[in-house]
Amino acid sequence: MPPRNASDDTPLLRRIPAARRALIERIASARLPRSGKHASPALRHKFLRAYFRGVAEEDLAQRSAEALAAAALQHLKFGSLGRVAGKSLVKVFNPDSRRDGFESAHTLVLVVTDDMPFLMDSLGIVFSRADIAVHLIVHPVLAVRRDRRGILTDVRIERTHAELAESWQLYEIDRQTDTTRIAELQQKLEAALHDVR
Repeated sequence: MPPRNASDDTPLLRRIPAARRALIERIASARLPRSGKHASPALRHKFLRAYFRGVAEEDLAQRSAEALAAAALQHLKFGSLGRVAGKSLVKVFNPDSRRDGFESAHTLVLVVTDDMPFLMDSLGIVFSRADIAVHLIVHPVLAVRRDRRGILTDVRIERTHAELAESWQLYEIDRQTDTTRIAELQQKLEAALHDVR
């Protein structure tokens, strides 16, 4: 595990409650199956610390550190490849231990897009119209660097002129078992993001 002060964002992380910091460090140190280790250890640790900084302690404490880390790192894997400014990435899926390295009682929705106003409100309307309850929302705005192919190379909490401001959103929603409904939900979320833009 990288040293606690390895990140340039450490002073910003110190501003959150100590209890939350302790939970986040536990998540960042969680042991994961091999499939959860697709990024460098330094990037994984930095990402996890930035990703969960705005989540309430109650929500973090209700779930295992391993489950939270696995979901976040699945998000990192999904959002790392080939995103350019103006393009939104959306994935709706039921985690599978063989394919994803973890399971969840809920369906997960992963979103990576440019930071814009009304994102959460717009996606919340989609869930509400579909009569789908949301059980957890993680929605950091991350300052990211990507190479010319859109591959993620770095992530920070605080943006400088070199980084893009991206909204990374994870929703745990009611379990969806109908593949047609999952596909329709993904299309509606993509359409909502297009309308916001």
